[in-house]
Formats: sequence, structure tokens, C-alpha cells
Amino acid sequence: MSKREAEGELDLAVVPRAVLEQEARRNRPVGAVAIVSVIASFAALAVLVGSTSPGTTDTASKRSLEQADRDAGLLWGAVGLRVLSMVAIALVAAHLVSLIAVREQTPRMMKILAVGAPIGIIVAVIASQFALLDAASEFVGHGAQTDDRAKDLLTNGGAQRITSVATIVTALAFSVWLGWTSLAASRVGLITKFMGYFGVGGALASVLVPVAGQGLVIGWFGSIGILLLGWWPGGRGPAWTTGEVGQWNAGAADKPSRRRPA
Repeated sequence: MSKREAEGELDLAVVPRAVLEQEARRNRPVGAVAIVSVIASFAALAVLVGSTSPGTTDTASKRSLEQADRDAGLLWGAVGLRVLSMVAIALVAAHLVSLIAVREQTPRMMKILAVGAPIGIIVAVIASQFALLDAASEFVGHGAQTDDRAKDLLTNGGAQRITSVATIVTALAFSVWLGWTSLAASRVGLITKFMGYFGVGGALASVLVPVAGQGLVIGWFGSIGILLLGWWPGGRGPAWTTGEVGQWNAGAADKPSRRRPA
């Protein structure tokens, strides 16, 4: 090993200054969009929680359909906020992938999933809402209003099965994208190792424990928004300031480069 290698001064790739300047012009607007996605996500959750009335678990399905029929407008408001958050996430995701693609070879599938997965989630959310309201209308309009019938309408209908599958598939696609992006962004130094692991954890949790996972994903995108806005505590890593491609090491933020420029 040479002296320069021992000192960590390997000739890593460096993003040209002109490219960094182009990225910088887009970073702040995209960072603001990321914050919008966080606000819209929390607002959607707040609307859903606010529309839920307390009750026993043995009548949960019955109450769900009765509330859906009664508060259809409120639920559509929550759907609108969720759609807004996913549109914002798609824009942020596309920008992140473009940043990574400048620094390392990026699979075409990840570029597609960056936008395709959020759009798929939007379609699944809207379709699920139509299916829920249709089941609620049928439940309230005629027939026995029992919890067993409500469960049957929520689980055995054709529309419910299709939307359930679509929800799972789109969630998996988004999780794959988030996990890959977290690792790739960490590898090229756009985010810290901790944020990389944080994103992978959010990707896994969003599939295994959806409610907790959604909170982690929201937190991850909020952190990305802060990073893109340039407000990161202690300054951002060399990948943002000098264009060096490599892991963001602790204490490396905003230090002058000793590596060979591209």
C-alpha cells in the first residue's frame, strides 16, 4: 500500500464543477418539495385518525364501513393529501436517482421505479377508496348491518381483492427502490451511512410493519429535504461541496478536497 493510499488520498472520481452548479440550482426547489411531501403525509394521517371513532374490535369492520359512508368527503380529502405527498415523493425520487446516476452506473429499473412506484401507489390508493365507498354504500343501503357481513364486504369482494394485491405490489416496488437508493446514495457520499441504514430500515418496515414503516419513510424524506435545502447540521459531505464520489465520513463535511479533480 502506498503512502497516499494509507492516508486515504486515493484518486476518486470527482463530479465536474459545472455539473455541481446545475445540481445546486435544482436542489433547493426539490428540497422544498420533499418538505411538502412530509407535511402532506402527516396531514393525511391526521385526517384519517380524526375520522376514526373509538369502539370495540369485534365491531371494527362494521364501524369502518359506517364511517366511510358518513365521512366520504373527509376520506377523499385524506386521499387527496396522500396523492399530493406521492407526487412530491416521485419528484424527489427522480432527482435523487439523477444525482446518483451522475456518480455511478444506475440500473434502468431504479430510474423507472423512482417515478413508477409512487404513481402505482397513487392508483392503488384511489382504487382502494372507490372500493371502500362502494362496499360502504352496499352495507348501509340494504341487507343486514352486522360485523360479519361488513367483514365479508371488505375482504371477499372482487374489487377489494384487486386493490389489496395492487397495494401490496406497489408497496413492495417502492420499498425496493427506497432500499436501493438508500444504499447507493450512501455509497457515493450523498447521504451518511446512518441515513443509508435508516432508509433500508424504512423500506423493510413499510412492508413488514406498514404503520411504523410509513413513519420511518416520512422521516427519511424529511431528512432528504433538509439535506437538499443545505441545512444539514455541521455541513454537507464532500459529494455536495467538492464533488468527490465516496462515502461520507464523519468530520469530512465542507473540508477542502485533496483528491485529483476530474
